[in-house]
Amino acid sequence: MNRLSTGQLVALGGVGILSAAALWRFLSRSPRHMQKSAVISKLVIYPIKSCKGIEVTTAECTALGLVSGELRDRQYMVAEADTGKFVSARTHPTLVLSPPV
Repeated sequence: MNRLSTGQLVALGGVGILSAAALWRFLSRSPRHMQKSAVISKLVIYPIKSCKGIEVTTAECTALGLVSGELRDRQYMVAEADTGKFVSARTHPTLVLSPPV
């Protein structure tokens, strides 16, 4: 069985103490050290791309966008019936005034 020397034990103890001190310092930081980076003033889901959105009070952030109840962000888009090309607000600016319902 290998035994640790006194020097190795002291070194391991020192590493443990330093690690514990660093963890304590990190966990005891007060919020005043943190900076506010953003404030969410309202949540809006746009069920139809380029159309008017619907304001919601809560939403879940998923890999595919915001979800609030049955509403899903940009789940649909407007397309031309004959060509199938999508229509956006860049080419049709009045689209942003169209309610999604």
